[in-house]
Amino acid sequence: MPPYLTGLGIGLAYVAPIGMQNLFVINSALTQPRHKALLTALIVIFFDITLALACFFGIGALMERFTWLQMVILLVGGAIVIWIGISLLRDKPTMDQDVDVNISLPRVAAMTGGFRQNVVPPEAEAMVLGVFPADVQALCDAVAERTGAVFTVNGSANGCHIHCVGKNAHAASPDDGINAIAALLEVLAGLKLADCGSTKAIKAMHTLFPFGDNRGKALGIAQEDAESGPLTLNLAIMKLTETGFSAKFDVRFPLCANEDNCKKACEASFAAHGIAVTGSPDMTTVHCVEAGSPLVQTLLNCYSTYTGVKDPKPIAIGGGTYVHDIPGGVAFGCDFPGFDPKMHAADEQASIKNLLLSCKIFTQAIAELCR
Repeated sequence: MPPYLTGLGIGLAYVAPIGMQNLFVINSALTQPRHKALLTALIVIFFDITLALACFFGIGALMERFTWLQMVILLVGGAIVIWIGISLLRDKPTMDQDVDVNISLPRVAAMTGGFRQNVVPPEAEAMVLGVFPADVQALCDAVAERTGAVFTVNGSANGCHIHCVGKNAHAASPDDGINAIAALLEVLAGLKLADCGSTKAIKAMHTLFPFGDNRGKALGIAQEDAESGPLTLNLAIMKLTETGFSAKFDVRFPLCANEDNCKKACEASFAAHGIAVTGSPDMTTVHCVEAGSPLVQTLLNCYSTYTGVKDPKPIAIGGGTYVHDIPGGVAFGCDFPGFDPKMHAADEQASIKNLLLSCKIFTQAIAELCR
């Protein structure tokens, strides 16, 4: 055989399998879920390393000595390459509801924030592909000035990572915190992103949970009454990936709330954006005890005795949920007006003086109630 044909044959035999292998890996990355694509890449890496080690330790000498071994390896290897090629030619991209393969740029590839439903989220972060620090820093600075959140932007080869720090607080008092998820949504919704699934989710959540809307106006559920005060809303947890997103929010609603003006109204707002609501099918029953009940009056009298406050009045709060399952029960202590315990926030604290005063009030209350 002429030397140039021999060289061409050796070149094709060397390059063709590698090219086919690379096409197979790239195709897996584009059409398969992330865990399958990673598994495929790891398997290819393993066999590439195995091939290199086999060559280093003299597999070629064995093949020259044993002709039958050479034929078996060539036949098996050729059959595998032919099978991969045919599979690629016959393969048709498939999509389902759980996998949204998306190569549009720029886009939000991931976002996460929050850790508990009853806490205003203090941190949130997002990975944005196709957008770099210079493209987003000015927007972050503007949102930071308006919201009080702090943003840190770090670049990468494919885009940038945005980290937002807010201020945690009890979900019953969302005005005391700075919602990092809502602040980050302000930034992401302000970017010029590609028209894709993650962008639609970001814009929908930003529309329904704009920063500072702690009363549910955008969600269509804002309401209040004289006895229990206004409804409070806290977007507590959110996680977005390439395949979809989920979120949890906390609502403390007043006595005037019902299925129609709260639950169904909320579901309708989400449905308008193509978002399904899951969870408990029923609303939690509002817990309310008459101010003139013997229990409440006894507690108020004990409070007045040790604090000197004349004619104290009970208050309605969105917290104190531990008492909801006790008929006629109320939350009592240990908080006092004028002291900030920083509940569910950094440096949560208690006053020793107030705790000792609470012990005296509780002791008197127990004695009075046991008579």
